[in-house]
Amino acid sequence: MKSSLNQLQNEAIQLGATQAKGIPISFIAIDERVRLKCLVPLCDKYNQNLMCPPNLPAVEEFRKSLNKYSNALFVQ
Repeated sequence: MKSSLNQLQNEAIQLGATQAKGIPISFIAIDERVRLKCLVPLCDKYNQNLMCPPNLPAVEEFRKSLNKYSNALFVQ
């Protein structure tokens, strides 16, 4: 699995990412308060981006989905 993650990191860099880093899923903290930053006060981008609420799954649903994986790839 590690070689697959390394391959994905290298591919991301080749495609233009400035950084790509694989980490264990256990390093990712899921906190309900993060979503509140979009709602209080209501962000002017709310409902205008597919990566922002309300276009995302609920926090608990995301947590359950994430736990089905062992690693994540962060790309910048």
